[in-house]
Amino acid sequence: MKLELKHPDHDFTIALEDGSSTVLCVENPIVMRALLSDLCAQKEGRDGLFVLSNEDTILPIEDNLGIIMDPLHPGLVTRKLATKVSNLFKEHLVSEENLEETYSIVSALTKYADDMVARFDYSVSYEDITPAGLAKFLSVSTETYYEGYLEKLIEHMNLHHDILGISSFVLLNTSSVFSSDELTMLVKDCTSMTHNLVFMESHLPENRIEGASYIIIDKDGCELF
Repeated sequence: MKLELKHPDHDFTIALEDGSSTVLCVENPIVMRALLSDLCAQKEGRDGLFVLSNEDTILPIEDNLGIIMDPLHPGLVTRKLATKVSNLFKEHLVSEENLEETYSIVSALTKYADDMVARFDYSVSYEDITPAGLAKFLSVSTETYYEGYLEKLIEHMNLHHDILGISSFVLLNTSSVFSSDELTMLVKDCTSMTHNLVFMESHLPENRIEGASYIIIDKDGCELF
């Protein structure tokens, strides 16, 4: 997809394709607050002014753009990601290759439950045992592998890309907690994995991030490209 991110109050257009990286430096705090408010609202499915599009098609931001407010603690397994994994596992249990084995287990558990209920001292009943119930009982969760904060950030993006299909991410003030060398490494890694990055910064990073393009909104609200 050739995504573009725009805002009607500004002239910039951010291209999100082929592992691109853009630094959006917003030096005016009022403008930064307005932009962040819109992004956060739209990430939660509420109204905002940002427009994310793929050619002539407008896309919902909550399904297609990741917002990372704290790059040190991005929250690896979000609720949406956990729900998606759970639903995929339910489908996995009843897939063509696993269906017979799954129902064999369900049948065995049902027989066991019938026997236990029949031999119990009191009259009781139980809920039907189903593949969905079996999946809930197994309670699978996503395993994560990383060493250090930078790897944790990359793992967050990998998971959301692979499982939710989100390939574009806005990261807030990343240059405050990572060095320019680390950010250059991050851009290089994300380019190879086709993650698109928007570094939203309140101050221009001291050293240029290699491989990133720059958009600056200065303290007077003027846009510089």
